[in-house]
Amino acid sequence: MTEGKEAVVGERPVIVGLGSNATDGKANVSMALEQLQTRFGVLRQGRWVVSADVHGGPRRYVNTVALFWTEEGEAAVREGLKALETHMGRVRGGEEVCIDLDLLAYGDWFSNELWQREYNRKALMGLVLGE
Repeated sequence: MTEGKEAVVGERPVIVGLGSNATDGKANVSMALEQLQTRFGVLRQGRWVVSADVHGGPRRYVNTVALFWTEEGEAAVREGLKALETHMGRVRGGEEVCIDLDLLAYGDWFSNELWQREYNRKALMGLVLGE
């Protein structure tokens, strides 16, 4: 993905967690990253991290995070993430998760629950360290 960008007045930083436990999970996550970049422009990607299912299922997830800036409101960003999940074939409640997009941070807000998950923190370190 493209290297960082200077924020423009009025834009807010957004961090999204991306994950998939599908057989082609890394390809699915890469496709979602491309779609986010198309919608929001320049973004930075964190580390790739493989993790266990937080709900105890047998399938492993491939995860990363994306950082970008937007003038869109939080609700519009959330709706856009859910629409992208649906577009990519996400079926809630199924064992296979083709793509999962979680809003981890928007402006000054962050999801304390989602940041407690080690894979999100590990993926973020790629951004912090400029990997």
